[in-house]
Amino acid sequence: MLKLVVHNAKDLDRNAKCTVHSNGKLGFSDAAAKKLGLEKANYLIIASNEAEADENLYMWVDDTDLNGGFKVFRAGNYFYINTKLLFDKQNIDYANKEFITIFDITDINYEDKNIYKLIKRVQKRAKKEKNKTDAVDN
Repeated sequence: MLKLVVHNAKDLDRNAKCTVHSNGKLGFSDAAAKKLGLEKANYLIIASNEAEADENLYMWVDDTDLNGGFKVFRAGNYFYINTKLLFDKQNIDYANKEFITIFDITDINYEDKNIYKLIKRVQKRAKKEKNKTDAVDN
């Protein structure tokens, strides 16, 4: 028997990601903010997988801080949470000038609840172009 499921490209969030900033904050892309509903979110719960070696994080939205959630802050259209102490504990080098840590956000089901898996990847930072006037001596 054949049972096909169509995967709609519009339902796939290729740009849903969050980035670890050099000050330890976790910032969310526009696609991630929409996917997570950060417009209405108060707190984000972040968890680790202690069952196996797993550098990924797991996250879900909560209305209160009773479960140890991180407060969601908004600056203009930008959302972030203060995660410096968490990243210190997880040994995530957010102050590294050469590499940046990014988490791609995907949906998973955990204990019959829809949560998000933050898939960790580290990539080389884009080099800033040196100001041409800095290189010229008058």
